[in-house]
Amino acid sequence: MLVVAVIVSRYFQRDRPAASSAPAVPPAGPRTEAQELVARMWGIYDKVDDTSNEEWELAEELGARATKLEPLNAEAWAAYANVISMPYIFGIDSSPERVARATKSAERAVSIAPESVQTRLALANVRRRCSGLFHQAKF
Repeated sequence: MLVVAVIVSRYFQRDRPAASSAPAVPPAGPRTEAQELVARMWGIYDKVDDTSNEEWELAEELGARATKLEPLNAEAWAAYANVISMPYIFGIDSSPERVARATKSAERAVSIAPESVQTRLALANVRRRCSGLFHQAKF
């Protein structure tokens, strides 16, 4: 079931370039520090099953820094929400505080860019991942 959820999530994120691929249109200028941090977060996130607890912690630190540097960067908030919710799935941390932080970050992303598919997908992912259904599923 988890594999199916990851595949579906990847399908809907296919318009987002992988961290290692070049963008279809080069950016107008150099990336900001926050954009670099977001790219590093996605690089960790993209490994999914091969990501260690320490890497999830690093990804969360990167997200916290990116959102602090650019508090109106919807992509940073969306990436941060996705990263925060992953340890919940893997049973590393299923605390209510984690769910609240992930939800708040995703909602912040949507509030900044309500028409963005990426922000809405982040909110949907957090709600799906943190609903408790992953822990109830029989694999």
